[in-house]
Amino acid sequence: MSANARRLLLGAITVIAVIVGLFAIAAGPGSDREVSNLGSDEFDSLRPEKVARDAAEGPLFFPDPIREGRDIYVAHDGGPATEGFTVFSALNSETGCLLQYERDTGDLVDVCDGSRHPADGSTQLRYPVEVRDDRLIIDLNFEERDQQ
Repeated sequence: MSANARRLLLGAITVIAVIVGLFAIAAGPGSDREVSNLGSDEFDSLRPEKVARDAAEGPLFFPDPIREGRDIYVAHDGGPATEGFTVFSALNSETGCLLQYERDTGDLVDVCDGSRHPADGSTQLRYPVEVRDDRLIIDLNFEERDQQ
């Protein structure tokens, strides 16, 4: 076999190996949470006292760490840090666009169409939330479980 033929064969094998590897990654355990269950059903990295204090100026934005379109806002009513939390989607259900909090007006504003929404999240999808073991527990997957 000539040197050119060997290089061509090696190049073809490399391309096939890369394609197979990318397919394996895309179809791997992370692509189906129901099967793999690698991710948590709850977001519990927040200390209620800190969130309550920080949310006094308006809802706090948290992007979805695994980029599944579940960006959220966490709001607090100003009462005790063991209760009074509201968690809602940071995406406008009609446009799919991010809602940004405007401190000056106290509104959530759609970055795509400029529509305004109340900062209490009353027009948004709400996520179940509770304080447990001094942690703020947010159930990000309640909709998926409800459909099963």
